[in-house]
Amino acid sequence: MAEGVTAEDLARDLTADLALCEAAPPGPWLDLFAGSNGLQRYVAPAGWRGLPVLYSYCPPHAALNMACAAREGWPAAIRLALHWRGELEKERAAHKVTFDYFVDEVKRKTAALGNSLEGLVECRNQMLDRDEEVARLRLRVAELEGGQR
Repeated sequence: MAEGVTAEDLARDLTADLALCEAAPPGPWLDLFAGSNGLQRYVAPAGWRGLPVLYSYCPPHAALNMACAAREGWPAAIRLALHWRGELEKERAAHKVTFDYFVDEVKRKTAALGNSLEGLVECRNQMLDRDEEVARLRLRVAELEGGQR
């Protein structure tokens, strides 16, 4: 797992996160105006008619800056993550097919080798049986030849 990535990160439903982002007013979000005391900031989508979408009363307005940037950046990042997740799943599936093929080949060849070995053992046993039979016949021939003399 990548450094800093948690199990909770991997378990996130990115499709639901993307739907949440896309349900918000479209971006880009822009500063409408600063309050009269210089502390407030108001943000809304370009061309927005109505109340601000976000506002902040405390400088340095880091959360507001992040929200404005995330309105367009976060959906793009989620779409990219979903794309690469899909590509990774395709690669995993392809590798699984290849792996399964090689496992099946090894099993098939192992079975064939096992059958060949069994055949060789049977052939050896038959040869040993024939050698024993030949030895018995030679003894019998020698007995018969010895008895005729």
